[in-house]
Amino acid sequence: FKNLSNLNEVQNRLLNLSVAHSNLQSNYTELSQLAIRFHNLTLTYSSLREHYSNLSQTESQHRAQYAVLSRSCSQLQTEYDDLSRGHSELHNNCTVLADKHSK
Repeated sequence: FKNLSNLNEVQNRLLNLSVAHSNLQSNYTELSQLAIRFHNLTLTYSSLREHYSNLSQTESQHRAQYAVLSRSCSQLQTEYDDLSRGHSELHNNCTVLADKHSK
C-alpha cells in the first residue's frame, strides 16, 4: 500500500505539474500577444506623433503664406485706391477740358 500511495502522490504531482505547465504556456502565449499589441501600438503612436509634427509644420507654413498673402492684398488695395483716385482726377480733368473746348 505504501508503494501504491507513493505512486498516487507522484501521479498527483505530475498532474499538478502538467496543469502548471499548461497554465504557464497559456500565460506565455497571452504575454506574447500583448507584446505584439504593445509593439503595434508603439508604432502607431510614433506614426501619429510624426503625422502631428508634419501637420504642425504645415500649419506654420500656411500661417506664413497667409501673412504674405495678406500683405500682398493690402498692397493691391493701396494700389487700387491710388489708381481709382488717379482715374477720378483724370476724369475730372477730361470734364474740365471738354467744358473748355465746348466754350
